[in-house]
Amino acid sequence: MAWRQNREWLTLETTTAGTGSLQLFADGVKVAMVPLVVVPDSAITEVVLVTASESGRHEGEWLVALAQAYDATGTRIFGVDYPWNVDGAMQTADGDLYRYKFKAGQTSMVRAQRGTHADTVMIQSGGGYVDSTNRVGCTAGGGGSLVVGLVGLGLVRVQRRRRRRAG
Repeated sequence: MAWRQNREWLTLETTTAGTGSLQLFADGVKVAMVPLVVVPDSAITEVVLVTASESGRHEGEWLVALAQAYDATGTRIFGVDYPWNVDGAMQTADGDLYRYKFKAGQTSMVRAQRGTHADTVMIQSGGGYVDSTNRVGCTAGGGGSLVVGLVGLGLVRVQRRRRRRAG
């Protein structure tokens, strides 16, 4: 399975669950209308860790484990951050990524959890840190920053079927 850790997100904030839509404009022209469903934490029924294959990786190469949440219908829920545990030690940040340096033969047990739902994977790691696709930025036109992610009290659900971890 191919997946990208570098995502381009739009930041949304909400204080309540519900349905709505988001109109996207470019230079004053409406280019899209995106339906949104904001759901509470209780909508999460599964957390899955997705990792790329470590086969053929080079010592010191940076890899990631990505945590993804799903609802009861298997629909992906975006904008979720997770507490992480690596080899029994809670990490100091929340996010949906665990970035780590590949170290062949040095295994670590990595766990991401949201509420009562969690997933665990074994990785070959020489150390790492929690990061988030929900808080990455980009620049355009030589300045400024566009924060990307889904932030707030609600979580956004879109209609896509889930995928299991890559081999």
